Amino acid sequence: MQDILTANPDVAGVFSCNDPMAVGAAQAIKDSGMSGATDIFVVGFNADEIALEAIKAGDMAATIQQVPYDMGQMTVSLATLLMKGETLTYDNEDEREIFVPVNLITPENAN
Repeated sequence: MQDILTANPDVAGVFSCNDPMAVGAAQAIKDSGMSGATDIFVVGFNADEIALEAIKAGDMAATIQQVPYDMGQMTVSLATLLMKGETLTYDNEDEREIFVPVNLITPENAN
């Protein structure tokens, strides 16, 4: 992230595929004198405790929280439909994707 900031001082945001990488990016941004919550929006994924603490401290803007219970419930429901010979309805028919809702965790709901 330090190299990215040096080469691209106009970076507006970072989305990381996991929270440890997002926290690392936020730390590099903080070390540069900026904030990962206001100057460059840093968003992670998984709602790990380290990300929640970084959000509360103002070092990150947000993280995405998956809901495993909902994912499991949806999977069982879809498998049941398939076993009954029913046709699935996709959110994106071209890619045959079914989206599971997630939660956006921000300073307002990080507790």
